[in-house]
Amino acid sequence: MIMGDIHRTSKRRHLGFWICGLILVQTFWFEPVLAQNAPHSQAGTAGAAFLKFGVGARATGLGGAYTAVSDDANSMYWNPAGLSSFNGTQLSLMHNRWVQDINYEFVGIAFGDSGTAGFAFGLTFLWMGDISVTTFNDRLGTTGNTFTARDMSFVFSYGQKINDYVSVGGTLKRVKSTIDDISANATAFDLGLLTSLPIQGVTLGATIQNLGNRLKFVQDSDRLPLIYKFGVAYSQSNRLTMAVDLSKPIDNRFRVNAGGEFVLMKTLALRGGYNSSNELDNGFTGGAGVRIGSISIDYAFVPFGVLGNTHRVSAMFQF
Repeated sequence: MIMGDIHRTSKRRHLGFWICGLILVQTFWFEPVLAQNAPHSQAGTAGAAFLKFGVGARATGLGGAYTAVSDDANSMYWNPAGLSSFNGTQLSLMHNRWVQDINYEFVGIAFGDSGTAGFAFGLTFLWMGDISVTTFNDRLGTTGNTFTARDMSFVFSYGQKINDYVSVGGTLKRVKSTIDDISANATAFDLGLLTSLPIQGVTLGATIQNLGNRLKFVQDSDRLPLIYKFGVAYSQSNRLTMAVDLSKPIDNRFRVNAGGEFVLMKTLALRGGYNSSNELDNGFTGGAGVRIGSISIDYAFVPFGVLGNTHRVSAMFQF
């Protein structure tokens, strides 16, 4: 009887591995069909683009394939259902030096209750350097006048485990965009679902992000970047993780995100990923992380072709 149970467990473990391996192969086989070169007719029609950027260097190193992986404080962005998967308090900090002197920051704190429920608060902030004022008669901005632009969002998230296999969650966001001295505000919601399959190590995730009203600047208004996501992930003994996401933004074509992580000696993590939304380069991402006691430090590298390379550093503190 014991040998039979061991055999069945081994079969389920290997089945999960091959399922995710097959998904990764299919991802790169069909991705050119999903992400065609022709511009989408709705491209650029949604505002508050910073809501798409994500948080945490671990998720970025995995190519943004985190919908079914979400298991820490950063779940408040990726999939709030994941807040039900840990115990204790986690503090997450991130700095992202983006392209063209744009900086993107995040701070969040999450509280987990014995792996049954959790809630979190977070703040994201995007800002850039001075921008020259140009007019129809002065297109080069020779007057020396400048202005600034910045975006921020405050979020509250909650995740709840329904049973041993299913968790759900939701996020409330307050979004603010400012250009010079003009601001626009909006309220948005995220909904998330996580479920574990009978196949050992395999989880499925789904989210709807940025449901809400429009950002209105004086007369003009922009809709929020509504995104539908579905993901699958496979994890083996906290050493190997593979994940794939398929997403559909309201203002663009289907997107594919895929990534893998290998952990050495429970301390060093090596990551690689692919993000089809990065049309300025080949879409590949890389990263690494180190865990020392209750502190995890992560780094991710994302190339953006002629615009340059971006570097993301984050830290997670467990209390």
